[in-house]
Amino acid sequence: MQKSYIKKIEAATKDINFWTQKTLSNTNGDFKKLYPENEWHEYNENFFRSDKFTKYHNGKHILFMGCSETQGQGDSLENAWAYILYKKINQDEKLSGYFNIAVPGQGIASQILILLEYIDNFGKPDEVFLLMPETSRVICSFENHLGMLTMILDEKKYSDSDFMNAHIYAIILLRFLESFCINLNIKFLWSTWWEYEENIFIDYKFDNYFSLNMKNIDHIILKKYEQYSDPTRSVTENLTKADGHKGLVIHKYWADMFYERRQNEKNN
Repeated sequence: MQKSYIKKIEAATKDINFWTQKTLSNTNGDFKKLYPENEWHEYNENFFRSDKFTKYHNGKHILFMGCSETQGQGDSLENAWAYILYKKINQDEKLSGYFNIAVPGQGIASQILILLEYIDNFGKPDEVFLLMPETSRVICSFENHLGMLTMILDEKKYSDSDFMNAHIYAIILLRFLESFCINLNIKFLWSTWWEYEENIFIDYKFDNYFSLNMKNIDHIILKKYEQYSDPTRSVTENLTKADGHKGLVIHKYWADMFYERRQNEKNN
């Protein structure tokens, strides 16, 4: 049992070390298998859907973190909430570029690893925006490191204790991330698209968290649909992408919520 465990740790360590060996590459050579050809031009040389990473910033340096929703998988980059928010902020003040380290299927553990490597290589950002997936992805992220190409969360495979431990571990990491940003004088703002945990995060009284009110998203979208929708798309396409991710209307709503929260914090 112990030998098997050690072998898994060694395998995970080798996989994590690819950050220094491959200069922040997030795909291990499978980039063209993961994304459609018409989107390849939207990814930088490190295979992130982002401008080219740089150490030199002429303007405010902001960074986005998260999973496929933050990367904008399933639609053009201009319809991703992070890019929409970037453009809104860039109208108010000069930004140094669009920098995004989100990776589909990843949870908070692997995203923090990428953030630390990003800062080591390209310097600390002035602001960080995070849209959290389920905390249970702490379990999935390590399976991904050990060779799983697709994030599959089989509830039969894990006990309630496994999910509770994953949740607690994720909460510890989020606490660390908040403190880390404070100590480096990085403004940090985050939320979650996972409606089942948004009120739990409120109960933990995080300093930099705010709720997107996803539990009431159907009611919200009834009011916002005309404002956010693309008339060339059907109602279904506006609300949900073909691959199951959230649609344009919800991404625009997320971007506005992050923008409003950021503005409120600037003015207080």
